[in-house]
Amino acid sequence: MEFLHAADAAFIDERYDDAIEGYNAAADEIPGNAEIYTRRAAAHLKLGNYTAAKKDASLSIKMRPAPMSYVRKGRACFALEEWSEARTAFGSALGCNGVDDILNRQLGNAADQSLDALALGLR
Repeated sequence: MEFLHAADAAFIDERYDDAIEGYNAAADEIPGNAEIYTRRAAAHLKLGNYTAAKKDASLSIKMRPAPMSYVRKGRACFALEEWSEARTAFGSALGCNGVDDILNRQLGNAADQSLDALALGLR
C-alpha cells in the first residue's frame, strides 16, 4: 500500500509522471487491483497519453467493472476520436451508476461526434 499512497500523493501534487511510476510499483505490490489501473488511467489522461489511459481503463474494467473505469475509458476514446467506443463506454458508466448530468453530456458529445464522423465518412 506504500506505493499506492505515494502515487496518490504525486497525483494530487500534479506530478503525473511520478504518479504513473508509483502506480506501476503498486500494481506489482498488489496484483489484480482494478483501482490501481483506474487511477493510473487518470494520470495518463492528465498527460495526454490517451492510448495508455484507454488500455489501463480497459484492464480495470476486465478486473472489476466500475463507473469511473468506464468514464476514463470514454474520455480516452473521445480524445482519440473513437466516438462510437467513447459512447459505448459512457453508456456503460451510466448503466453502472444511474443517470448523471455530466455523463449524459459526455455521452451526448460522443454521440454527436460519432454522427458527424459518420456523415463525413471518417469512421
